[in-house]
Amino acid sequence: MELRRKDPVSGYFGGNKCLHCTRDLNVLAVLEQADIDCGFSAVLSQLTYPPAGKILIPGNPEDLNYRRRRQTPPPGYEPSICDFINGTHTPAEVAFIINGTSLADGCYGNCATFEAAYNYFTDFNGRCFNPYNIDTDCNNPLYTSDGAFTAYLNLPAVQAAIHAPESFNYTQCNGTLQSALTGHDQRSVPPAYSIIPSLLASGVKVNLWSGTLDYILNPIGTELSIQNMTWNGAQGLRRRPDRRWFDNRHSYAGVWGAERGLGFYLFHRAGHRTAQDQPAAAFTMVRDRIIGERELPWY
Repeated sequence: MELRRKDPVSGYFGGNKCLHCTRDLNVLAVLEQADIDCGFSAVLSQLTYPPAGKILIPGNPEDLNYRRRRQTPPPGYEPSICDFINGTHTPAEVAFIINGTSLADGCYGNCATFEAAYNYFTDFNGRCFNPYNIDTDCNNPLYTSDGAFTAYLNLPAVQAAIHAPESFNYTQCNGTLQSALTGHDQRSVPPAYSIIPSLLASGVKVNLWSGTLDYILNPIGTELSIQNMTWNGAQGLRRRPDRRWFDNRHSYAGVWGAERGLGFYLFHRAGHRTAQDQPAAAFTMVRDRIIGERELPWY
């Protein structure tokens, strides 16, 4: 697999080609230390195949679940600008935001490495960080406009070809479905631990996938969720998803694994929208695994 770094946040940025991040070694060092201090490395160390037991995930550190002792802020730091707006924007400031701030300061909370890294790489010195695909910028039209594919999927001929219900109106996101899955309390039991095992137990096959360049829903989190989930009599996957597969153009597409009705597919060099970033790979995966229910091509 492509994400085998010992530290989740720093390893993610350092292990993937990031348009703005990979040369920022001082910040990567800060994030690496935060991974250790905040316990994220300890969480990642539990990611084994097969799992040794339930993975201990302390909670959401960006919502008061981690307590860190306060530290002296770096010179020029203003507590009211924890998101770097008009701030000093230094690695030292990143370290303080992660270790020495809280929600009470108007910040994101102790050990908020996701937000600290996100904001550091966003809108600074001409940067235009895209958390949906870290190898492009936020002006990429594939990630700024949904009009073309929304219009395409609402064409009557397209909807007839995919057997969509009559008068179906396609939208990018379904708020009704999201509310049904999460409820009004965003802390409810994640679907990975409730709905997905129920679907698998009823015989419905489930396919999950991630792009290696997706920071919003990064594949490390997807792997942790799968390995912490119990379905059809066992917890997690016994074998690491490491089977290389190729698209219909014979180009390397990623790795995958499937057991007991659940498949996981890691898309090489794809972001949040895998089908837009790697259309040939997405086509092959849908054709062979979802529709054809057969092995992905090997070469």
